[in-house]
Amino acid sequence: MRRAEFRMATSLYWRTDWRLASRGTVMTPDILDPCQVTVLRVDATPLMRRVVNGQVTRFRQQFNSIVPAVADLRPAALAALAAAAAAMIALAPEVVADPGFLLTVGATGAIALLSMRLSRLVLRSRRSPALTAVVAVVAASVATEIVLLPIAAALFNRVTAAGPVLNLIAVPAMAVLQQAGLVAAATDRWAPDIAWCAGRVAVAAARALVESSRLVDWIPSIARRVPSPPWLLIAAYFAAGTAILSSTSSSLVRGHWRRRLKLAGGVLLIGAAVWILLAPHVWRWPWTPNGRLTLIGFDVGQGDATLIEFPDATTLLVDAGGLGNGGVFDLGSRVVAPAMWGRRIGWLDALLLTHGDPDHIGGAPTLIDLFRPRVLEGIVVPGHLPTERLRGLARELRLDAVSLSRNASWRNGPVTVRVWHPPPADWERRKVRNDDSIVIELRFGEVSIVLPGDISAGVEDELARQMAPAAFRVLKAPHHGSATSSSASFLEALRPSVALISCGRHNRFGHPAPAVLARYRERGIDVFRTDEDGEITVRTDGRGVEVTTFSGRSWRRDSASASRPARSPRARRATSPAFAGPQP
Repeated sequence: MRRAEFRMATSLYWRTDWRLASRGTVMTPDILDPCQVTVLRVDATPLMRRVVNGQVTRFRQQFNSIVPAVADLRPAALAALAAAAAAMIALAPEVVADPGFLLTVGATGAIALLSMRLSRLVLRSRRSPALTAVVAVVAASVATEIVLLPIAAALFNRVTAAGPVLNLIAVPAMAVLQQAGLVAAATDRWAPDIAWCAGRVAVAAARALVESSRLVDWIPSIARRVPSPPWLLIAAYFAAGTAILSSTSSSLVRGHWRRRLKLAGGVLLIGAAVWILLAPHVWRWPWTPNGRLTLIGFDVGQGDATLIEFPDATTLLVDAGGLGNGGVFDLGSRVVAPAMWGRRIGWLDALLLTHGDPDHIGGAPTLIDLFRPRVLEGIVVPGHLPTERLRGLARELRLDAVSLSRNASWRNGPVTVRVWHPPPADWERRKVRNDDSIVIELRFGEVSIVLPGDISAGVEDELARQMAPAAFRVLKAPHHGSATSSSASFLEALRPSVALISCGRHNRFGHPAPAVLARYRERGIDVFRTDEDGEITVRTDGRGVEVTTFSGRSWRRDSASASRPARSPRARRATSPAFAGPQP
């Protein structure tokens, strides 16, 4: 075939391709599918006959052998995507951990690889252009959801089935928004009325785009919070997908091995997806209890959230973190729950709220909804809306809610939990007070752990006269280490060996106060701070204590040296049981 003939034929090919698109043939970003080449061979024949002066047979043979290789751009699209991704990684290797990069590459690859296949499963023959467009959008959305399932679970702890429905609104709305914005920008100077109309259209499209996301609020069941899956599971998921695609397109796999590969890949893919949704790796199994008492001080900024895991694997969360400045960032769903899942703890038996300040209860609504724990609280403040909403949520979910006061106690296996404060209320509170905080002590063998909330020096003096000595004591510094707490008499009475301070980096309150830190240093008490050390973990078997932090600091003391709280060397870098708490 002559070069001029090939150029004319190629031109006719693309014209025919656009004509097919106008008829509603399924089109995707990869431009053309081999099935469209078959349609083209029929539709383009009359045009070709006029172009090549009757040399139809020879031309059609050459055309049909060349055009599929030239026109099927899926390999080219994938090659371009791979080249772009490789270039970005070469320029900035850290981009592999960037959510935007992973979502963009994953979604683009999903559309290029799967959307046409999914469309063909639905459209066995020609349909109306409207139906074709709807199927194309839904197929692209489903393909994207399939590919991004483990990525969304790992990055955002959430999976959803809303994409295919939302994109039916979002994709057209985005197209209208872009076009209307361009018209408004182009006509602003010489036709302000047209620009105004285009701007109103753009605003309406933007509102439709934003409001479409409320579908998750209307139908909460289409979205699900999940723990981050193990990286090995994510690798298995994508390996299974690769096996399925290879079984349908690779020439290296033939005969019955192709069917076996597809079957094995399908079973592995479905199994990995079910695992991601159910997350058995964070379930409480019969072998979960380890016989140790573990305390985890989460790094929640200028707030408080401490998880206690008892030797029998029951859990108690003391406070839920929160923002004291009225911010909307949900520390419960964004910090506390992922931190628990990261430790393979997917259950919470009880949530104790020491008092109603927002930096202690801000993350509680999400945690109550997610884990459905028993709720323990102290003195009720009538008219305090945040705590009233929490009680209402507990009633709606039919959860036990218990009020605690002085001398309440219970045992979880070998650990005794005692409430030292507050006493029963003898007058109605008009507002939340720090001195009404619940103070609890955990006793396990020779070890005592005291969690005093936000009490001040006045309450500390009462506790100093009541608490019995312990061979080894861990103290959570009262009120984030403020100057109004951690009095000298309190420290002398309790004689802690380790102090934990939960505070935000460069917080506006100046916590912990320099004078408080000086009092701890003078008594040889080792201090661990979440603003410097990150998450703090305390483990004890009832005889000794080990402290480790996210930053790598570690500290250890056994019972032989616990009676003398001398300064330790400088820290180096380095079947479900029932919760035996108070009954309602």
